[in-house]
Amino acid sequence: MSQPVSVGIHVPSSAVAALDSGDAYVEFFRQVEALGLDAVWTEDRIFHAAHMLDPLMLLASAAACTRRIELGTAVLVVTLRAAAVVARQVSTLHHLSGGRVALGVSLGGRPEEYKAVGAAMNRRVTVFRESVDVIRRLSGGEPVDYRGQLIQLEKAIVRPPAHVPIYVGGHAEGALRLGVPSLDIAHLRRVAHEVAPVLRARSAASR
Repeated sequence: MSQPVSVGIHVPSSAVAALDSGDAYVEFFRQVEALGLDAVWTEDRIFHAAHMLDPLMLLASAAACTRRIELGTAVLVVTLRAAAVVARQVSTLHHLSGGRVALGVSLGGRPEEYKAVGAAMNRRVTVFRESVDVIRRLSGGEPVDYRGQLIQLEKAIVRPPAHVPIYVGGHAEGALRLGVPSLDIAHLRRVAHEVAPVLRARSAASR
């Protein structure tokens, strides 16, 4: 028996021109859910020449105005963030959304972003692997002792638990050997391009 196919859309969270208002994003998320799509996905960058919204904060907004759709990052650059802080943010979002979070992660490749946050780009694969491991362990809600090359934890606890699916996106071969599913970001963008006119038409009709 074939498995059902989940259809998600990439949120238009960056633009050269001015971004839509918060109310427009609320309408966008509601229309996605009304159309019967399964998920919304957000992208991530620290620096960008265009206007760009933070992915986890944007998904928190989506969580507040939807009830069913999955909320995912495609992808969160975890090597530019403290893994324990990401675990706390995901725990919070998972709780507030009623358990609808999917975490897509990658390691990025822009030297200026690594330099800005004080991360060593030449060790990014190690940072990435340890970060994913730490986020997964902390998400269980139990005390964690961890002795990695770069991350050290002693009886660290993040609650409430957040058993979220973790997907890897990007092109870093060393980081992809983690035994976790990959995320087809190009496919998400193609779907977003195809569905966007329908969402705009529905939004205009509702106004």
